[in-house]
Amino acid sequence: MRHEWDAYDLRDGDVKVEVKASGRDQSWKSDSRSKPRFDISPRTWSWVAETDEWIPHDPPARIADVYVFCFHEPERATNENVCDPTSWKFWVVSKEKLDNELGPQKSVGFSTLDSLATPVRYSNLRTEFDRSIMNNR
Repeated sequence: MRHEWDAYDLRDGDVKVEVKASGRDQSWKSDSRSKPRFDISPRTWSWVAETDEWIPHDPPARIADVYVFCFHEPERATNENVCDPTSWKFWVVSKEKLDNELGPQKSVGFSTLDSLATPVRYSNLRTEFDRSIMNNR
């Protein structure tokens, strides 16, 4: 279960996972489609819900071991298609790859994600997640 404001979104065994999501259709009114970017800022502090502890990071650091970037593709988001995992695509990128390739960069867009990882569909998400973990152990 996710704790609001926790240092990462979830755990898979001992692997800390950060999930970032965006889509073509946003909740605010706009005359043009947004170009989604995902926050990957290294943190100077993190809060661990389990221990209610604030941890300083000097130098700033990314906390999760793996980042899963999720993009909802339909031009019009509906309750039905947002809940349909086949309407999303995913990139799975290890913290090490983000750190090595992007250093202290604060956000990432599609072209950079495509250079870091091959996008996958929901049906291949677990396989890609496991591969990412195994390549960094």
